[in-house]
Amino acid sequence: MATDERYVLDASVIAKFLMREEGWDDVARLLRRGLLLGQVYTLDLAFKEVANVLWKCHMRGLLRAETVKGLLDELSKLPIEKHPQTWELLSRALQLSIGARLPVYDMLYIALAEELGAVLVTSDAKQHEIAVRVLGRAILI
Repeated sequence: MATDERYVLDASVIAKFLMREEGWDDVARLLRRGLLLGQVYTLDLAFKEVANVLWKCHMRGLLRAETVKGLLDELSKLPIEKHPQTWELLSRALQLSIGARLPVYDMLYIALAEELGAVLVTSDAKQHEIAVRVLGRAILI
């Protein structure tokens, strides 16, 4: 990876990192590299999506409430620049969604990466495939 790259992380890789799922160490390396340069971004939507993943894990009996709280605290401290969803991003994401037949939520991350000239980092194979087509490059972890 080039040292001057920007990265857009979607909710799937942020959740993977927090929950120490397979591949989390790859996310950690990427975070360290990107954070040194101040070039790691996500949508503010990602934090809501990750919180929902934590809630679902708790409801399924996979995480205790105290663990969920601790992971949410860790999430709040991640030094990732958060971008709000703008009408321009939403419009582009909808356009991508119609063409790809994938949810607008997923395409918002691709639209942000496109806007920032960044590489999308995801754990979603379908989203990765579309990102490569749109952006020319993406990272699947």
